[in-house]
Amino acid sequence: MVKRDKITPEWMRPATASQYSDVSVRLIRNWLRDGLPHIKRKGIVLIRRTDLDSYLIQFKVESGSKVDAIVGEVMEGFEP
Repeated sequence: MVKRDKITPEWMRPATASQYSDVSVRLIRNWLRDGLPHIKRKGIVLIRRTDLDSYLIQFKVESGSKVDAIVGEVMEGFEP
């Protein structure tokens, strides 16, 4: 996990991006394949921090969403 007191570089390799976002390098590579903007030059992949942030914000789940309500209703039947 990235220490928050360190300055995160603007451009990151997949390993640094995985530390920044606290996910595996494999997941970062999946996101690259799924459309995470990046630059690839001579085998070196670079991801801009702001592009990673923008990519992730697309999947933001608002609390109190309909999904949360549905899951809550379903789970009520399983509680002791």
